[in-house]
Amino acid sequence: MKLVLTSIHTLRHWIVLIVVFLFPLLFLPVTPDFYQTSKLYLLFGSTLMLLALFVIESLIEGKITLSLTNTSKGLLVFAVAILVSTIIGTPNIIEAFLAPVGTLLFVSVFLFVLFARMADRDETRIKGALLLSIVLLSIVTIYHGLNITSTLVTKLPFLASPTWNPAGSTQIALVLFLAAIPLLLQSLLSAKAKRGQERLTTLTLSLLGLVVVGAGVVFAAYGHLIKNPTITLSVPTSIQVLTASWKQTKAMLFGTGLASYLSAFAAGKPTSINLTAAWNTYFTQATGVFTHIGTTNGLLGLVTLLLAWVMPVLVFAKKGVAVAQKNWGLLASYALLTVFMIVMPPALPFILFWMTLLLLLEKDQHGTVVEYPIAAHTGKTAFAILSVALLVVLVYLFGRSYTAYISMYQSLVAVDKRDGTAAYQWAVTSLAQNPYLASSHLYFSQINLEIAKSLATKEKVTEEDRNTITSLIAQSIREAKSAIASHPTSPLAWVNLARIYETLIPIAQSADQWAVASYQQAAIYDPTNPLIRFALGAVSVTRKDYDGALNYFAQAASLKPDFANAYYNLAYVFKLKGDVANETAMLQKALTFVQKDSTDYTKVKNELEELDRQKAASAAAEPNKANPPQPSLSTPPSGNPIIVPPLPLPTETK
Repeated sequence: MKLVLTSIHTLRHWIVLIVVFLFPLLFLPVTPDFYQTSKLYLLFGSTLMLLALFVIESLIEGKITLSLTNTSKGLLVFAVAILVSTIIGTPNIIEAFLAPVGTLLFVSVFLFVLFARMADRDETRIKGALLLSIVLLSIVTIYHGLNITSTLVTKLPFLASPTWNPAGSTQIALVLFLAAIPLLLQSLLSAKAKRGQERLTTLTLSLLGLVVVGAGVVFAAYGHLIKNPTITLSVPTSIQVLTASWKQTKAMLFGTGLASYLSAFAAGKPTSINLTAAWNTYFTQATGVFTHIGTTNGLLGLVTLLLAWVMPVLVFAKKGVAVAQKNWGLLASYALLTVFMIVMPPALPFILFWMTLLLLLEKDQHGTVVEYPIAAHTGKTAFAILSVALLVVLVYLFGRSYTAYISMYQSLVAVDKRDGTAAYQWAVTSLAQNPYLASSHLYFSQINLEIAKSLATKEKVTEEDRNTITSLIAQSIREAKSAIASHPTSPLAWVNLARIYETLIPIAQSADQWAVASYQQAAIYDPTNPLIRFALGAVSVTRKDYDGALNYFAQAASLKPDFANAYYNLAYVFKLKGDVANETAMLQKALTFVQKDSTDYTKVKNELEELDRQKAASAAAEPNKANPPQPSLSTPPSGNPIIVPPLPLPTETK
């Protein structure tokens, strides 16, 4: 038995090292998200393995033994708070559990740190695994930054990008590099306390690591800030969303739900965001892990997260200046990560980096040992059965959820290959494997709609085609409504349903009425979005409701004063009404907000010249080049039927 226990400790130790080493580097191009999903299930799988080893060890020893440090206690309180707020505040519990920054992530972080402490681990090896991984990540960043891969890779086009990074983005890599530098510096400076070959090895490796990671910082910063700048949500806007969500008592206490940040963002974002580059972007995460948790898990989540975050530092503070100075690199790295977690979205690698630092910070902590004896025979049998049953269920559920992502990816690959049959079949498989994800229902609704559109545009539509189209339309609308049922306040789900109805206007009867109703519902949950008002205006034009169209386009322009397309469509509706004066005024307004060297500028200017050639030169204003990019100017489609007579919408889908 002693040999078995020793083997368990060794295996547990290697699991910890492998996870620490792999989390910055691991990516698997088999799911829609190559990066977050693979890292998340790496943590899930390794935690299950540690749990299984813990069960075996407990059965051999005849007792359940846990060692809870202050860090572990803080994580335990936070994990319990996340579970409570998820159950009370989340509309879709399963999706909240499986979200990249979701319930199971934080529960797994607690369990991983708890079980890793039992590994008789060598903190030097953990630190070495982390730093080696960061150095390799830096080498990959530099390699791609030099744009060498684009000439070598043909079958994996994503690898050809000079800003590609296995961490998920150059922004994430940049944070990891900067946070790791204090650890490398401390390792370099500690070399002088060593002797002989050990001193030379430590000095060489640390200096080499600093040079490589420093170069990685340069390449990652160039890729993130210059080569491929990322549109992010500002910290002040994230705070405004947080405070807006807290106006409701339940949301203030328990949050809006870990998978429901998008709804909170849409409801609480200020109108001023429409004058930024992020005006037409839906954000699923706040900027800052504390702001994000405060929004999605309320005060309960935020307070317990702060407790879990500061608990390791408080332990060092109690031990005095000498201990803190001895670990200055670790504490500096922790402080830097804290700053980044305040000003950047809570990406999964940041959380896993935090988890690794917690393992290192635990080394000087003395845990409270808790033991629960397992009664002989009957007790051991019951404990074994329950444990095995739990592990089997968890492995099964995680396996199904992961294979659902794989099936979804296969469907997307089939779409790229224009294989509609395979895309449909893989989407059906994905939905069957995990029917709880709103994104799966949204995607399947679009697959059904695209196939229906393809059949509807055939040169000759047979009666069999009409029946198939009707069935696909019904399925598309049902799936869109299933997504709404998962997240009733999600404007994205309502917009998806509205766009389905809007697409069906030339195909199905009364689709225009349902499109308007769905867009209006989306506007309730996203009150500052000009695109929803613009879409309502477009549908109103197809219905020949010109007064309604004017009202909606005017609302869009009011929400986004530099919205050139809103003014252009106002001019279009005035043209339909024969109001030349207002048509001219709106075209002049549109001209103010388009780039002078763009085709849109030429298009509007030509229309103005046709209306009044003599006034064009003085009426056209200089464009505002500071305006964020906008869609090309266009007017609504005619709405003429594709299928005659139009198909009736199935009753159950209305």
